Amino acid sequence: MNNSDDTISINLVRLWRTFSHARKKQFIALILLMVLCSFSEILVIGSVVPFLALIANPNSNFMGSIAASALHVISATNIQDIRIVASIFFALSVLLAAIFRTILAWATTYFSFDLGADLGQRIYRAILNQPYSLHINRSSSKVIDSITNQVNGIVYGTTLPLLHLLSATFLGLFIFGALILVDPTITLISFIGFCVIYLCAALLTKNSLKRNSLFCAYESHRVLQSLQEGMGGIREIIIDGTQNIHAATHSEIDLNLRRAQASTLFISLAPRYPVEAMAIIVMIGVALTLSLGNSNAGELIPKLAAMALGAQRLLPLLQQTFSSWSSLQGAQHSVAEALDLLDLPSEASRLQSIGNISFKRSINIERLAFRYAIDQPLVLKNINLEIIKGSRVGLIGVTGSGKSTFLDLIMGLLEPTSGVINIDGEEKINLSNSRQWQRHIAHVPQNIFLLDRSIAENIAMSDSGSQIDYIRLNRVIRQASLEDYINSLPDKFDTCVGERGIRLSGGQRQRIGIARALYKGADLIILDEATSALDSETERAVIAELDRIDNDVTILMVSHRPETLKSCNFIYEIKNGCLKEVKQI
Repeated sequence: MNNSDDTISINLVRLWRTFSHARKKQFIALILLMVLCSFSEILVIGSVVPFLALIANPNSNFMGSIAASALHVISATNIQDIRIVASIFFALSVLLAAIFRTILAWATTYFSFDLGADLGQRIYRAILNQPYSLHINRSSSKVIDSITNQVNGIVYGTTLPLLHLLSATFLGLFIFGALILVDPTITLISFIGFCVIYLCAALLTKNSLKRNSLFCAYESHRVLQSLQEGMGGIREIIIDGTQNIHAATHSEIDLNLRRAQASTLFISLAPRYPVEAMAIIVMIGVALTLSLGNSNAGELIPKLAAMALGAQRLLPLLQQTFSSWSSLQGAQHSVAEALDLLDLPSEASRLQSIGNISFKRSINIERLAFRYAIDQPLVLKNINLEIIKGSRVGLIGVTGSGKSTFLDLIMGLLEPTSGVINIDGEEKINLSNSRQWQRHIAHVPQNIFLLDRSIAENIAMSDSGSQIDYIRLNRVIRQASLEDYINSLPDKFDTCVGERGIRLSGGQRQRIGIARALYKGADLIILDEATSALDSETERAVIAELDRIDNDVTILMVSHRPETLKSCNFIYEIKNGCLKEVKQI
């Protein structure tokens, strides 16, 4: 149990450190609200005893001195006035407690979910700002799971349970203190008995909760992965008729996850029923004991009512305490993974605070070598190349020869294992200054990334809708041979392309990618098989438009088609990790 509790403590400390200054002040305000709510509960229990005593037997010894004092304080002339005042006070105390509890529930809920939004945004930002080398080794389904399910784990499995636990603790202690004043012996015996039941439940279930925590974190990744695979390969699934296979795989994983979640929920609820049964037995015993020892109903009824009201308030709080502890236990693995992502150093924090890198003369590559891992062979070795600004450079090579890796190095997405890439012979490109260099680059890959938005927004991705330069937009769609297609659409630029451009052909997606690169107005345009989905006539038209753009723009083009590279000033081939110039293709 200590190891689990230590894990909870560590995660809570880590979570506290993620709070902004404003969130910390809100948390402290919540604690103060919990204390006020606890005082209101004391008023309820404290006011029920004189209220019922006055109703049952105002002439009892118990009420004699109280009635005399009340008559003097409120200037009442008879016992009926005191009854009215006691009734009003009891009603107001109940109403006040209800108002405080409602406010506390509202504040607790909104604080938890606002915190979840903060953490989700920070995790997403932290992931987006990681180096590209980490992204190629990370599963997208795991990232999405971290931002959705694991942040939900922080909200539902840590923040809300913690606040409920604190609230229940404050309320429980204050109610316990009020009941001690009514009857200390019965209160202590009952309270200890209830706590023993919950403590035994905690000892018996802690290992199950820990296993469920690990299992839920693992299976939630697999559920999301199976959904992504199914939706991403829907064309092949339909053609191959493998719907039942994919559905069965997802069903098995999802069922395992749901059963683990059900187990955690059942464990958190199970002690409630034996505790409620014990509470009823205790109340029977209390009533019997008091009735045998004191036949005066005027004193018996108020005391029984106070104990019953206290138990009605206290038992749900004990159950809430155990349920919150169970939730904290069951979510620790997911919470730890989410907090690990928050602790990732941002790439932005590593960037040097330097001015913009200028690109006026050339890109100089000297003795460049690269491998993805220390235990893997070199993908590129001893590459030397000078790319003059304004030139058109072609790159060929068989699949897997390292062309895309070479482009990633030039774009500053990867850092060379050895060798250097210099700009104008002065600036050495590395991960610390790559962001400044990337402002000069527009990249058009073979598989174009498209948002589920309009054509205009997909071309002008760096601009918001209100900032799109439609003069420039019209120019680049003409250069990318998109003009006729867009003019044929009812909504023109505002036509939605669908998820990943599903409503477009491969050639249309590639032309939008080319238009996007031209819209950016970059000094270096890198086309990685960017025209492979175009027919020959459209490709020739696009290449001709690219040839007519500013001579200061450098174009680096990868293609398997010899005719695509005819306009290039230089053509190079990557073979066996080495680069050599090709005179004729």
